[in-house]
Amino acid sequence: MSKTARAHTNIALIKYWGKKDAKLRLPLMSSLSMTLDAFYSDTKISDSEQMSFKLNGQAVSGPAADRVFTYLRARPLPVQPLPPWQRLLPTTTS
Repeated sequence: MSKTARAHTNIALIKYWGKKDAKLRLPLMSSLSMTLDAFYSDTKISDSEQMSFKLNGQAVSGPAADRVFTYLRARPLPVQPLPPWQRLLPTTTS
């Protein structure tokens, strides 16, 4: 089994600086960004018996690959989202 995720490039044109109201977490200024449809990165993860890492189709090994695997091992496993029919069921508390 494999999964692929695509992330489009997002460029901040105007980024807010500071807080207008720290208690309410309101930014001092608005921000503006744009997402570029033509520029993106694809990440594919596949089941495998061995750990391997490719960047732009080239196998990566050594310290660079070790950093990626160390990071991935430290991350908690993602929680699978509930199927839509289960989201509609009422929850009970004991």
